[in-house]
Amino acid sequence: MYLALKYRLSSRLLIAQWASHDDDKCYVERFEFSGADWKPLSKDAVGNLEACYKPIEENL
Repeated sequence: MYLALKYRLSSRLLIAQWASHDDDKCYVERFEFSGADWKPLSKDAVGNLEACYKPIEENL
């Protein structure tokens, strides 16, 4: 399993980049923290599994 996270302590945004071996794709998913829960904002396939070896910034 591959997972990378990008966040700032001063922000409610969390960006997760992860590899799905079920469909051989790399995904970038965005979440917003409401103070109690994480709300999914978007989920994008950014390429095959190899794309997950790039930094998140390159896949945005």
